[in-house]
Amino acid sequence: MREIAILMTGAHFGSAYEIYAHIAVAEKQGQSEARLATLITGSRPSDLSAEEAVAYLPWSRRRPGGAGLSPGRPVSMTLSGFNMSVPERD
Repeated sequence: MREIAILMTGAHFGSAYEIYAHIAVAEKQGQSEARLATLITGSRPSDLSAEEAVAYLPWSRRRPGGAGLSPGRPVSMTLSGFNMSVPERD
């Protein structure tokens, strides 16, 4: 659930480093590539559990041009603003 919220925040603010770092965590948790790809486009995966949908809910309520209701906003905005580079994958 945590990774869903973080990935949605990172996707909204275009924070490549945040997406990179939390994709790795989500993959270790067993989340599929298809699900993660859907999340980082800002879309809702069809296989979210009721609990996971709670993490997605604030993003489904955002307004065009508005920010989601995420406490991770300052982190995403900072990483995006400083254009933190993403390490190359092996």
